[in-house]
Amino acid sequence: MLTLSILILLLIYIGLRFCIASKYNKKYNMLILFGSGGHTYEMLMTLKNYDFQKKCQNLYFMHSYADTQEPLRVAKFIEDNKIALPKVEWITIHRSRKVKQSYLSSIITTIKATLHTFLILLRFRDLDIFITNGPGTCIPVVVVLIAQYILFIRKRCKILFIESWCRVENLSLSGKLLYWFSDRFVVNWESLCKKYKRATFVVQQLNCWISFDIYLFNKIKKQLMFKNSFQSGFLSILYSIGSKPLQIWDKQIKNGHIKRITDQDIQSSVLEIMGTNVSTNFITAPADPKETLGIKLPFLVMIIKNLKKYFTFEVQVLDDKNVRRRFRASNYQSTTRVKPFICTMPMRLDEGWNQIQFNLSDFTRRAYGTNYIETLRVQIHANCRIRRIYFSDRLYSEEELPPEFKLFLPIQKQG
Repeated sequence: MLTLSILILLLIYIGLRFCIASKYNKKYNMLILFGSGGHTYEMLMTLKNYDFQKKCQNLYFMHSYADTQEPLRVAKFIEDNKIALPKVEWITIHRSRKVKQSYLSSIITTIKATLHTFLILLRFRDLDIFITNGPGTCIPVVVVLIAQYILFIRKRCKILFIESWCRVENLSLSGKLLYWFSDRFVVNWESLCKKYKRATFVVQQLNCWISFDIYLFNKIKKQLMFKNSFQSGFLSILYSIGSKPLQIWDKQIKNGHIKRITDQDIQSSVLEIMGTNVSTNFITAPADPKETLGIKLPFLVMIIKNLKKYFTFEVQVLDDKNVRRRFRASNYQSTTRVKPFICTMPMRLDEGWNQIQFNLSDFTRRAYGTNYIETLRVQIHANCRIRRIYFSDRLYSEEELPPEFKLFLPIQKQG
């Protein structure tokens, strides 16, 4: 009986250690695993979008003895793309399974690789984050990280799993094995996100890093959410199909609702904001009023459905005079009014779904004669349905847009 009680208490303690998030400094110690071939290429493309100099205290790259060319490929890619990195240390481990090796014989090699990895990682007990995109070598590493934590050998190491781009309908074997053990499980296709509810769907790898940053630092107050992130192309801040579409948003509801529903026109999930009073029903990003988005991309694009009711949205920007300006567009206003700190304007929506394109740089220059620096806050009021809200570095034609950014209906663009 005493033994059983001790065992239960031990399990409770281990469970609490897993649930309680570790405290992270601004910089952390990161371990990145490189596989071979396509796995390495996908991971390298991911590396391009992250500011390792500002985020990493120590950076470790890992590969197996069998993948002898990977350090050379990685070094060449980093040099060619001028990626700034802190000092990197390479770690070499045994491979758990060779290509075309039978699953039965791979059991023995996996056990050997796990034992070898256990001894190797004893030298690196300060790891905060482990990142992998699914090569077979990742299985022993994750097993060892969890085992050493349970045995009180190391502190908690967060695991970011990025599923391969080529996985559209089903997870890889590594993905299936690590699905429940990853702190953040990222997929690149909407179909996978619908099938696997714990997964986070991202359109490009920049959003993957931003998503993981938000997860890591969700208890640390950040004055500028995206300011230190590399920004180019597209930066999505709301996607109705995502696992947590309102992750960085706050909700205000009074005599209304904000919920995810299925829109019959597109037969897909959308976010609906409804209320009798537009001023008391809205979502705002970032959620903390003390924070700002810090997004420098000048074009705000929203895919919105016209519900034939009052609707308004508001964007707060910072200009080169260090003045905060607000732009408010409404479908119930008939004239444009420019005041020192707010510009209100009419907005016309077509029936059904609309793509609203807002040139923040142009509006700032025309309204105030100043230059746009960055977007601080976005606020969307009732009454509307939202598919996606994102920023871009320029206006893209329908042919240039990634499939996930398109609404497969004829969309009339709004100026």
